[in-house]
Amino acid sequence: PKLPPLEHNGLTVTGWTAVDRQPGNPVVGFGSVWVPSSATGWLDRVDPRSLRVVARIRSAAVSTRAENQYFDSVAVSPEAVWHASDLGNLVVRIDPRLNRAVARIPVPGRPDAIAATASSAYVGLFNTTRVIRVSATSARESSASPPLRTASGSSPTAGRLFWSSIRSH
Repeated sequence: PKLPPLEHNGLTVTGWTAVDRQPGNPVVGFGSVWVPSSATGWLDRVDPRSLRVVARIRSAAVSTRAENQYFDSVAVSPEAVWHASDLGNLVVRIDPRLNRAVARIPVPGRPDAIAATASSAYVGLFNTTRVIRVSATSARESSASPPLRTASGSSPTAGRLFWSSIRSH
C-alpha cells in the first residue's frame, strides 16, 4: 500500500518492505537486510536498493500463531548469517552465497540476542545470565560462559511491515 512520508527527529521514511509475519531483530550484511520471522522460522533477505525480498530461507522448522511471545535475532560474521530462533531453541548458520541453512545447532534454552565473529556465534539465553558460544567450524555448542549480566534492548514489533529505508536531512 502507498503510505504517506513519515518524519521523526529529522529522519524521513522513504520506503517500506513487507516481510513475513512477526519480524524479529534485523541485521545488515552481505549487501542485504536480513529479517527473521519470530513466528514462522523463515528468514527474509531484503535488497536495500529495490526494497524487495530476494530470498526466503527456511531456517527453523517451527511455527506458532502466538503473537509477540517470541523474538528472533540475527547476526553476521565474515562467512555466515546466524539466526537465533527463540521458538525453536536453535542457532542456525546460513550460507549467504547459497541462501540456505547449513547447520542447525540446538541450545539449552530460548536464545535471545546474538553476536558473531569469524570463529563463533555468541547467544544469550532468555531470562538467564548465560551466554553460549557456538563454533563456526564444528557447528555445535562449544562452550558456555560463566554467568554474565546480559541485557537485550529488543522488543517485539507488531505488524507486517517492518524494515524501512531512511535517510537523514
